Amino acid sequence: MMTLSSGEGLEEIKDSPKGANGMFTDIYESPTEIVAVIEIPGVQDKKDIKIGIENNILTINGKLEKSFNLPCPINEEVIRTYYENGILEIRLQKTISDNKNIEINIH
Repeated sequence: MMTLSSGEGLEEIKDSPKGANGMFTDIYESPTEIVAVIEIPGVQDKKDIKIGIENNILTINGKLEKSFNLPCPINEEVIRTYYENGILEIRLQKTISDNKNIEINIH
């Protein structure tokens, strides 16, 4: 599940941060979801990664920390994460709701 295909209807967000804080990142958006693909160097175990959302800001903590402003509210019930070989993929389903604090577990 770590491969994105052009058939998914995802478009790269133009201002997605790349390589800031040593974490290379691509963020994509479709009409229904936001997908973040983050390279997290030096982290072998997914238990060493913390992910959260507060006030529409996605924050990832591994050996380094990185935060992103999300372009819209997301459905906290439909968050999927994958971690393999130093690459973290986070899939967030879009929704219309109030901003909340959300803690995310990696599967």
